Amino acid sequence: MAETVVACPKCASKLKLMGDVAGKAVKCPKCATAFRIGGAAKSAGPDAPKKAPRCAVRSN
Repeated sequence: MAETVVACPKCASKLKLMGDVAGKAVKCPKCATAFRIGGAAKSAGPDAPKKAPRCAVRSN
């Protein structure tokens, strides 16, 4: 499974995301800011279940 590390645009916390997260919305567990990960979203059928990517705050 691919790992992606992104920074929260508000508090700059590093979020470690597992799986394909391009184009998906995530919420920072530290400050609760919701934002979308850059990249193209995968198209899924209308009946496809929506799963939020797993994320964790990475300490520096």
